[in-house]
Amino acid sequence: MLRFSKIVCAIWLAGTLGCGQESTSSSNGDDSRETDRGIVSRLDGSLEPDLSMIGDASSSDADQTDGGVSGDGAVPLDSAQPTRDMFIPVDITSCETACARYDDCGRTADVFGSSEACLSQCERLTRDGEAPVQNWWSCAGSESCNLLHLCPVPEVERLECAEVCQLIEGCDIGLDIADCETVCETGGDAFQGCAENLYGADCGNDAFLSCLGRDVYNNCSRFCGPAVACNVVRAGECERDCIQGYLNADPLSDANQARMTQCVVSSDMDCGDIDDCLQPFSFDPPPLVPQEDFCRVYDQCELGFLDGACEDEYQNLLIQAGNSGIECAYNSMRAQCPDFFFEVTQICENAASTQITTACNRFCGAQNLCGQIDGGVPACNEQCLAGFGDDPDANERVSSEIGCIRETTCPEFSQCVELASPAGQCQRFCDARAACGEIEEDCVAACDQTWPRDRYQNLRECVANAADDCDAVNACELAPTIPCDSGCARLQECGVASPRCLAACDDLHVQEPIAASLQIGCILAADVCQPEEGVLSVDDCLRDPEAAGRACLNFCRSETDCNPAADLSTCLTRCVSGFGDVNGLRFAQAEACLDMAASDAACAVIDACIPAEPIVDCLGYCQQIDACQADRANCFEQCEAEPPLDRMGCVSDAIRTGQQCGGVATCEGVEPPAASADCNEYCNYQKSCDRAFDTYLCQLACTPDPAYLNVRNACLGAARCDQAPCLELDGAVSADCENACLTAVACGAFPDAQSCGETCTGLVASPNSPDDLMDRINACLAEVRTPMGCDADAAAQCFQPAYCEAVPDVIFAPRGGGRINYDTTGQPSAGRLSCGGGGGQQVVVITIDRQSNASFSVVNPSYDPLIELRGECDDAASAIECNDDSNGIASRIPRGDGTIVLEAGIYYLYIDGFLGRTGTGTIDIQIQPLN
Repeated sequence: MLRFSKIVCAIWLAGTLGCGQESTSSSNGDDSRETDRGIVSRLDGSLEPDLSMIGDASSSDADQTDGGVSGDGAVPLDSAQPTRDMFIPVDITSCETACARYDDCGRTADVFGSSEACLSQCERLTRDGEAPVQNWWSCAGSESCNLLHLCPVPEVERLECAEVCQLIEGCDIGLDIADCETVCETGGDAFQGCAENLYGADCGNDAFLSCLGRDVYNNCSRFCGPAVACNVVRAGECERDCIQGYLNADPLSDANQARMTQCVVSSDMDCGDIDDCLQPFSFDPPPLVPQEDFCRVYDQCELGFLDGACEDEYQNLLIQAGNSGIECAYNSMRAQCPDFFFEVTQICENAASTQITTACNRFCGAQNLCGQIDGGVPACNEQCLAGFGDDPDANERVSSEIGCIRETTCPEFSQCVELASPAGQCQRFCDARAACGEIEEDCVAACDQTWPRDRYQNLRECVANAADDCDAVNACELAPTIPCDSGCARLQECGVASPRCLAACDDLHVQEPIAASLQIGCILAADVCQPEEGVLSVDDCLRDPEAAGRACLNFCRSETDCNPAADLSTCLTRCVSGFGDVNGLRFAQAEACLDMAASDAACAVIDACIPAEPIVDCLGYCQQIDACQADRANCFEQCEAEPPLDRMGCVSDAIRTGQQCGGVATCEGVEPPAASADCNEYCNYQKSCDRAFDTYLCQLACTPDPAYLNVRNACLGAARCDQAPCLELDGAVSADCENACLTAVACGAFPDAQSCGETCTGLVASPNSPDDLMDRINACLAEVRTPMGCDADAAAQCFQPAYCEAVPDVIFAPRGGGRINYDTTGQPSAGRLSCGGGGGQQVVVITIDRQSNASFSVVNPSYDPLIELRGECDDAASAIECNDDSNGIASRIPRGDGTIVLEAGIYYLYIDGFLGRTGTGTIDIQIQPLN
């Protein structure tokens, strides 16, 4: 027993002294820390309790007592109480007990951050069983608190995409993800990492969305941060909407978001600029900055001293750049005062074109992204920009589609283009009509051609509004119009017709039916082009649509103001074009009275002018149809027995509206024989020089072709309006032409001697041909015929009427004057004129019917022009006046203001350039006949 006690004591002493190297205990209790004794070896080996073994107090043989050791310094021991280093192992069998262990030891924050995070991570680790956590739990259950952090917690493997998608579905994150696993795989580690926030019972939806916006779709956080801070978007919706846009996988949506993000990031947190970034693109011009506000900023910048007056600068910029330019300059000056105003002008003068360029870029970019482009983006841009040129129809076509850039996704954009484009509209229009009956084969092509016209737009809208109601579809009709073709032909004769005359007239009749009807009616009634005292002129009608009188207006007022069920514009259209029924008689008999009444005369006054029953004049009616060679057998007797009131009204209208005998024949149902091309040419030559000439009677006279036709046509083609000598030719071929024609036929210029002789005879007989023309023809043929052969085209050219030898490609001015565009680039030259020039020249042939005041001015030239007026084209000595400069670089005859008196005859206006320069311009010819 003693020996055993000694052994126990020795072990106790050795443990106490030896263990002091690894675990020490301060006598005053200030330090209770334990030193790590090798956690790895302890995890691999058996566990060692932290209890010290009880042994002898000393190496002496002193006796022990039950109360403890002897009083020589030994510490009393209680077998029921462990020592200070004593640790009792914990049995960890679940995530809850594992995380509770860390909570008890105060180690949760160090290792996991929070109890919730600990549970979440543990649950993630044990989702497929507890095997992955056994070593961790074993360590945590056997390790002391101060060493608990050293227990290795297994790393959590990323969620598989299938797991991510299960979480997304279960957490109701508020996003529509069509193909979740594909989106997850595309997003890669970043997307899967964000999904960690969803793991757990409470679903961290907000954290998940924030992570997506930051790590996966980072434009969303870059965009929403500043936008939310500036309160231009809603904080709870911005990131979600942005992410949803990317999830939709729409290329246009992605591009729009990228553009807005870049704009927001570049704004440098200027909330006004950020708000502008979010506004949809608009073609609407900005509101006009008032001149007083503009000039207040202008004056504050003290620009008036070196630059012009503000009012002038404002108006000039407004004319040049419109509202956009004014707004640009105003904002530029407010931001920073320039040294000179022209600096602002240079920046802002193209503000409107910049807007157009931006719109075209966006439109073509959207078409490219959405797979709707043909020919590539550059070609699309070129076509788009061209649509905003001077042609309103092209502008309207482009504008109809380009507004679709406001759409944010490809499906929306594509649908918008399909609905807005002319092709789409025409296809639906024709399909709707085809579903309700037969349509013309070229319906879509015809619709596209007339698409810009307002009348046709109204027809398409009628069909669209009818929907599936075929009765309503078939009831849609194209509204009638006024005789724009005749009105524009008359304006062309006077040299004042615009290239878009027909289109503008047709649209004006829809927009302003009364004014358009009155003006066209007036133009057709005008006898002359330029103002003459006591004579109605086209110029009068252009300045005042009522210049021809108020008869039609008052007649239709009696049908509308005094009869609310009637339509004034419809009535005016019929009045100008011709009623074609008994109203033609009623109007003819009331015209003088209606014309005298004021345009706002009372109903009683104008009603009194119009007979309730028209007066029947059978004699006058029959004489008229006889004069037009549309006579009916027993016309007078039949008329007396039963007056054909509608036909009589139609005939009256035909004469009144300038349809002449062709209109009378139509009223009577007479179909004239078809005239040949030569016959039509013969009649048109005469009509071009005399508005009152009746082509219908002429065509009757030259059908079938008379023997004189070809000779007279050759003469008329060279004579212009001095036609009397030509109309006396009987068709006999001149003997002087025989030898020339033998050569010409041999050269292949004519098929036979007869056709050559007729052309030669008429050409030589023309009053405008030079006296030695026959000699010139022979000399010309001698040059083109060589031993090597003969050029047929060159031989035929010898028989062409030549107004000017040196400059043969002349332009004929409209009778009565007008404006003519010209281009002298590449033109031949007759040599230096009396005041200079000598470069490429253009000759304008001007016919003066009677003594007139005239003036000739170059308008909008691209170079420094020079003009000369001659009495003979090829005779420099016949120069009447020559002018190099007047009114700046533009030339004018006479110089300065005023007019020059010219007698009846043909004149030749040479257009040249200073130092022989060439370019484009417009010649304005004003002719005012004298009494």
